[in-house]
Amino acid sequence: LPPGSIRGSTIDGLNTIFDKCDKNIDVEPMFPSSSAVSRARVALNNYAKDMIGYERLNTEYGEVYVIDHEAAIRLMLRACGLDKLAETESVSMAWTSDGAEFTKDRTHVSIGVKITDYRGKHPVTGEPLSGVNKETGEDEFIAMQSREMCCILVIADAREKKELYTNVFRKYYEDAQKFAKEGFPASDRYGPAMKPFNITFPVDMSTAWKVTLRGGGCKNAEYFCHLCSNTSSRLLEYKVEEQRCKRCIDLNKEKCYHHTICDSNYLQKSSEELDSLLEEYERIHNKSFYAVCANSVIRSEIGIANKEVDPFHVDYRIPSAEEDLSSRIAYTRLITRECNLRGLSIDGDVATRQERLKKSIKLEQEIYARSITREWELFPDDNPLIEDVEKMIPCILHLENRIGEKILSMILFKAEELNGHAFTRFYNEVQEFLRTTVLGTGEHPSQYKLPVVSDKDGPKGLAKISGSNTFVRTLMSSSISMTETLIPEAQSALRADLIKSLSAYSEAIKLLTLHRNLTDEEIELFGYHADVFFESWISAFGEQGVTNYIHLMGAGHIYDFLKKHRCLYLYSQQGWEALNSKVNTLFHMSSQRGGNNSGPDGGKSYIFPIVQYIMRHLLWITGEGDKFFDAKEN
Repeated sequence: LPPGSIRGSTIDGLNTIFDKCDKNIDVEPMFPSSSAVSRARVALNNYAKDMIGYERLNTEYGEVYVIDHEAAIRLMLRACGLDKLAETESVSMAWTSDGAEFTKDRTHVSIGVKITDYRGKHPVTGEPLSGVNKETGEDEFIAMQSREMCCILVIADAREKKELYTNVFRKYYEDAQKFAKEGFPASDRYGPAMKPFNITFPVDMSTAWKVTLRGGGCKNAEYFCHLCSNTSSRLLEYKVEEQRCKRCIDLNKEKCYHHTICDSNYLQKSSEELDSLLEEYERIHNKSFYAVCANSVIRSEIGIANKEVDPFHVDYRIPSAEEDLSSRIAYTRLITRECNLRGLSIDGDVATRQERLKKSIKLEQEIYARSITREWELFPDDNPLIEDVEKMIPCILHLENRIGEKILSMILFKAEELNGHAFTRFYNEVQEFLRTTVLGTGEHPSQYKLPVVSDKDGPKGLAKISGSNTFVRTLMSSSISMTETLIPEAQSALRADLIKSLSAYSEAIKLLTLHRNLTDEEIELFGYHADVFFESWISAFGEQGVTNYIHLMGAGHIYDFLKKHRCLYLYSQQGWEALNSKVNTLFHMSSQRGGNNSGPDGGKSYIFPIVQYIMRHLLWITGEGDKFFDAKEN
């Protein structure tokens, strides 16, 4: 059994059953006493403190323990059979953080490493991390999401707040970036030098906002994405013609919804181009771009609907005098004003002036695209914990769960909106369908209860769907049948968009969650399905259907990360979530939950027993624990 699986009271119970059932027989005890186990644990804790070490911090946010990073990482590498390799080559690992609840009123936040280098072995079973799947016969990564591949380095008895990250955790993110640049030096305490590590920072959306100091809800924050400079005010704007990305041009796609990830290279290139374009604009117009924009009233967004009938848009279709003389006169005045503002000639008719203005505005659009990138770069009011956003790989576990919840909620909300019956009747019909068709059968129905929004007078409508990844996947597997059942046939266009979107999403997720490196063809196929999903989805729901995770798919960010890393399963936080679950179990089952003598030197602590467990576990998986007790016996 793994360490921590048996409590002291369990050992006493086993002793009572097996060793003391017959007091007339004098036999060697089958189990040690709980006090003997406790003394052994204390001895191992003291050894771990000397061999690994930790630091205790009292912060304004709560108690924080910091395990010696280098000692713990070296032990993890040894347990995974990568320590010798790390002396000659760069080894891959992920540096991540997350918060979780102990109880309703108490949470913990931790930072740690997860080994992502599949050239190693599982630290407990010793099996290779890549090989042939016995069930499918395909080469894939094995047990990479085991919690044994993860190790907590910092744990705080605190709420997960931005201030905790910026004021306490910043140092440990700086440590990670130092290890990525310098590796480990040779030393008498730790051992031989190790090469710089290939460190990535996979995160969920909430953590990404805290470590980059950028982003927020896509309907609330203007610069809502921590990866690109898309804005909430232009959430669904698309690019056309030569402004499209290379992939859309190659695929001959008319509309491009993709946005470039603002990595360091792109930021530098964009900044240089912006300075050059601003100089060019002032040379042509003899006015600054910003002075013109401050006084311009004409609209020029490219990717919006109905722009040809908008009398304030540069692409407005000018009516003839016979069609609408007053509108033609009003638009002529607008165009003339805008040309004068820019110092452009007003010779020719209104159509000639409009074309002249379009050329000027095309340059303005190029400047605007780069200026918002500069604003995005300068947006944080403090230095981000991580500057290289290209290393912040989105967690596909969270992505799949959150997108699934949004899809299911939107389908049910739309069905409720189109429902012609009283809410109670609609609710009962939908719940019965889910219980007997999706989550169960007519013979064995599920007991699932649809969430509702209520007030003092009772239920008022459906609430958002939420649940575990397994639960959401189950519902998503029947999302097309849900659409066909709940969306009326009269809504043929909506049904077609939804079915097309859901089919494409299903294919994209199948590829995204494969446990192996994808081929070039598979990556391009994923990109195709992701685009079809996004475009069909916004055709059905518009901005209302977009979330930050759906933006990651539609903007091409997930495709870009997949193109670079080939398999995002390696960077999923599934193993980290499993470790959080283990920590929660340890807190409730194998600690005093903040009672007397639960902290160092007889004090009180909610998290110190977890720190001790982590260090003991490192000793066991590296064989150091066995060596320690063997030496004591000899």
